Amino acid sequence: MAEPSGLVITAVRDMKPSTKNVNFIVMVLEPVGFTHRTKDGPEVKTFKVADRTGSINLCVFGENASYLKPGDIVRVKQGYSSLFRNSLTAYVGKIGELKRVGEFCFIISEEPNMSEINFFPQHQLPQQQQQQLPQQDSQHGFSGRSQHNPSTSSFQGPFGDHGQLPMRGNTGGH
Repeated sequence: MAEPSGLVITAVRDMKPSTKNVNFIVMVLEPVGFTHRTKDGPEVKTFKVADRTGSINLCVFGENASYLKPGDIVRVKQGYSSLFRNSLTAYVGKIGELKRVGEFCFIISEEPNMSEINFFPQHQLPQQQQQQLPQQDSQHGFSGRSQHNPSTSSFQGPFGDHGQLPMRGNTGGH
């Protein structure tokens, strides 16, 4: 998808580990975990964010971390994604840009949660990490709610698999 400015926007469900220079637009859903500081001093916060294709954790550093709140719609330019504790996380890097572009009026889907997908089978992880992982859903590779729901919609998963996921959206203003 491209914005009128020509900026190519990546959908959350298309993010994979080690993606660089990614641009995306998401709505902030909620803070995840605690706020902490790096050894150099900047504040660090993680938020669960979503677009219409799914959700992911977004880690924000510095003053941007204190400005975000649930309901904000933000555009990230030149972000990146990587695995943190075997969880896919998006970041606003040092050269990246985070800009608030609205609030609440944005269609979202919290599923699939890209931060819950196991990108590496357990047999490829060191023994210590295997013991820390939650049980994996053998059909979809991630833990979560029952995938059989009468109000489901088909989706194209991150690796081409088809599944049924509940669609929850915020149509805003209705």
